[in-house]
Amino acid sequence: MSENIIQVIRINDGLYLLNENINEGAFITMMLVIGDEKAAIIDTGMGVSGDLDEVIRSITEKPVICLLTHCDPDHAGGAVLFGDVFMSRLDEPLMRTSLNYRTRSLMAKNMTASEEVRRCAKERMVRKDHFAYRDIKDGDTFDLGGRKLEAVSLGGHTEGSMCFIDRAGKIIFAGDSIANANSAVLLFDKCLPLSEYRQNLERFLQVTGQDMDIYTGHAIDVLDRRIIPELLTLCDEVIAGNTAGDVPYMPPFLQMPSDAKESIKGAIRKAMLGIAAKTQLGNSRPMEHAKLGFLASVKYNANKI
Repeated sequence: MSENIIQVIRINDGLYLLNENINEGAFITMMLVIGDEKAAIIDTGMGVSGDLDEVIRSITEKPVICLLTHCDPDHAGGAVLFGDVFMSRLDEPLMRTSLNYRTRSLMAKNMTASEEVRRCAKERMVRKDHFAYRDIKDGDTFDLGGRKLEAVSLGGHTEGSMCFIDRAGKIIFAGDSIANANSAVLLFDKCLPLSEYRQNLERFLQVTGQDMDIYTGHAIDVLDRRIIPELLTLCDEVIAGNTAGDVPYMPPFLQMPSDAKESIKGAIRKAMLGIAAKTQLGNSRPMEHAKLGFLASVKYNANKI
């Protein structure tokens, strides 16, 4: 198994955080929730090591269901390793675009300076990019035995984005629905308009309340509870047109590293990144809106307010 690729962090006996450790500064996290009868893996990373299922079996022998918050390449890349997968049908179009092996491979290689990780991505990465799944709808529950997870929709980052709520444990597993580490990410062409996300986020807060820990798809620590109220304020400012200080933003995985060498190989990589950027961004105009003293920021598409 690839213990050096998938980092396992025990939170308690029934909850583990798994980090696809390909970049020290950029976490790709998954959550393993274990009940008395079965377990649930929430998201599956990019599938770089190809053995997420084996890592989970080393933690628990209970049957495992796979719950996807959305179908982005860094969340659903390893989904094919599991036989019982649940995802919103609204995200199925992403399976035909951004989930493909070439996109995931390019992302992984661009995010790491480790030759070991690049070699693993080349030799062992999950290549199959289509998987069977069952549709999730808002309010669906998953009984793991002594522990239940409830699906609550929060469309924005993708149309079909879902969070999974452990009400008894007061935990939200949010993927990228709320924020990655401190930013709402709505800059891609696939994302819903900012105003629609703002409505969905307000409704989500009413359904869940604020007295919960929030785990996201790109952070090891829980999200600060001030984030959601801050995001609502930031969305209001952008919608109102208070954007004079906003700056263009480009996701790091679509940027050429500053130490990239000028070579034929580098030129090919640059061209592939251009294709990936076109696929991910389409006709969007990515901007970032922040506010002095706030923990949060909003990365949004200026063409879809």
